[in-house]
Amino acid sequence: MKFSKSHLDRLFKGTASLPSKRFVKVFLEITSSAASIRPELHRELCCVADGLLTAARQYRQKRRSIKSPASTTQGPTEVAVATLQAQLELERAHRTEDRLRWALSDAQLLMTTLLQIISTLRDIVMDIDTQHRQVLRNSAESATVDVAANQRLQALRHKATAEDQLARVNERRALLETLWEQAHNNVHRLSLHPDVTEVKSLPVGPALPQQGLLSTATMAQPALADIADALGKAQEINNTEERKTRELQQYIRSDTHTSPIDEFATLLAATQLTDAPSRETALRALIRSWSRNPKTRDALARMTVDDQSDIRAIAVLNLARTWSEDPVARQALIAVTRDRELKVRTIAVWGLAQAWADDADALDALVSLTQDRSAEVRAIAVEGLAEGWPENPFARNAVLPLLQDAVQHVREIAIEVLLENWSGDVITRDALLALLRAKDVGIREVAVNGLGIGWPSDTSVTNALLAMRDDPAPTVQWAAERSLARRGLVEATGNEHPIAVSHPRSANTAPLGQEADSRENGSLIAVRVPHDYSMENPPSGIATLRRGINFSSGINVIHGDNGTGKTLLLKALAIQLGAVRGRRLHQTLNQSKWARYLAGNLEILLGEGFAPEDCFYMGPTNSSRHTRRNQLSIALDEPSKYRLYLLDEPTGAYDYGAISSLYKKMNHLSRQGCQFIMVTNAFARPRPDVPPEAKVIQLGDRRLRDRMADLGW
Repeated sequence: MKFSKSHLDRLFKGTASLPSKRFVKVFLEITSSAASIRPELHRELCCVADGLLTAARQYRQKRRSIKSPASTTQGPTEVAVATLQAQLELERAHRTEDRLRWALSDAQLLMTTLLQIISTLRDIVMDIDTQHRQVLRNSAESATVDVAANQRLQALRHKATAEDQLARVNERRALLETLWEQAHNNVHRLSLHPDVTEVKSLPVGPALPQQGLLSTATMAQPALADIADALGKAQEINNTEERKTRELQQYIRSDTHTSPIDEFATLLAATQLTDAPSRETALRALIRSWSRNPKTRDALARMTVDDQSDIRAIAVLNLARTWSEDPVARQALIAVTRDRELKVRTIAVWGLAQAWADDADALDALVSLTQDRSAEVRAIAVEGLAEGWPENPFARNAVLPLLQDAVQHVREIAIEVLLENWSGDVITRDALLALLRAKDVGIREVAVNGLGIGWPSDTSVTNALLAMRDDPAPTVQWAAERSLARRGLVEATGNEHPIAVSHPRSANTAPLGQEADSRENGSLIAVRVPHDYSMENPPSGIATLRRGINFSSGINVIHGDNGTGKTLLLKALAIQLGAVRGRRLHQTLNQSKWARYLAGNLEILLGEGFAPEDCFYMGPTNSSRHTRRNQLSIALDEPSKYRLYLLDEPTGAYDYGAISSLYKKMNHLSRQGCQFIMVTNAFARPRPDVPPEAKVIQLGDRRLRDRMADLGW
């Protein structure tokens, strides 16, 4: 374990900083292995630990802000900077310790090589002496004797040189051992600081990856020239390593006493720490006090590729806010538009639209994002084009293809942006008229809604809307009637009498017990509120209701953040559709003033033959998970009794393993003609237990400015 026992003790007592995610991962790997925990449970424990660690960090940060409220507006305190300096010193001490460890290993390898050379030279001298005696006995030529004598003299000189180099290495090794002990003590001293975090050491690997000075495949009597080359390399290595050792010695001596704090330099250096919270602290401090310094800009650009998404987001945001029109900042933001995190990409798009609205490279970057594989990214790109390049024809041409996007909310955002920025534009009008012939019902509906809002005096648009009243899809008919009502050509539906509207042309519901055809699902087809609907402090989901929501699948999942009005909408639907049986349920629903008000204004498109007794409602309750699960199980076991299920967070009553069975049951019933509308905060796709035909409906405003507000910016 990298963490010392003393640090662990302080950690459990709450006096030390929180461990890194890496430490938690390694700790769980060891303990899970020791406890023979299954891989599935181990992964679940890792997720839980990650959540707890994040929550603990947020709690500590909140506690610090409560204790020192002035610190959020003033510059970094001396204590904070001193802590970062201690963190820097600890990390540098770790690196110094690692360098010394490697230097010791290098010295040991060089000593081993020199000993091999000395041994080889000793053998060479002995061989030459043996040959010399044989030559003297055979009375050979004197030239041979002279050559042997010269070789012997050269070998002895090489041996003396090797011994000198060996002595130098041995002396350096002894010094390195002393320095390593000092560095190790320095690490231990700095680790005792209560607010610093242990950092990762460099990976343990071979000290010298290159080959040794003398090949192990050398012949019994190697050429003395090769040995001379090896000794030359040894001398070069000794010279270099002795210089490095002197530098390390000087550094360790100066590192034993804390240098005076240079706040700016400390913060810049701290942005490269391995500890993510420390990097974030340093970054925020730089932004508060030195936001316009070019070195801060360079640090921000570097941190747009940090391994932590929160740090990348902060860096991107402040590059956009502080360094508009700066080419370094622009290039960093363009690169970040390809970031793996949606949050970071959102901020980058917003920043380019706000600060580089006249820049051709920024425009090209956002245009390319309209073809991204992610629907959310395509939607963000459209918003960015509308924010930064309104009325620009290139931006318009990039948005037009998204009117036929496969994802509904991308189509909706595209039409909103076009109408806001290019309403009255002939090219936009012709594109929408062409979409009226599309096979996809959702695309035709988007086109009808768009044409109904723009071009109020255009005869060709009016004639097209009149023709769309005979469209085979009831939702398109409904949209055409609303658009014509805007023009005063038909009576507005639902404004004078805001009650449920049963549409006779929507009778396409399969009888229970039979497989349902591909259809706009029978029980509840669509719901909306009038364009002029208003309420006190409306949730953001009202904007979605003004556009209208279609329930075109057997399983419809309404997803959105807290406060978007998901539960409010479900209660209003239950009241409007008559799912009020029993005194307790009646009281629960009608306790909500705004649910009753919304129910009175809902315009609802129903399938033929729907009756109140066909609807089952399960809302939020204080009942136990067991009670809720029993209620839902009983309702699902009576498919002949209910056709429409309105469910508020139904998966909350089930554990993870049982959710799959729940969705399988829903899927089976939906194929028999039942319909499910459920709301949830936790829905995420893809998941293996969610039927692929389930329709996910995003509730709430999805404009770029609203996304930035949701992120707290």
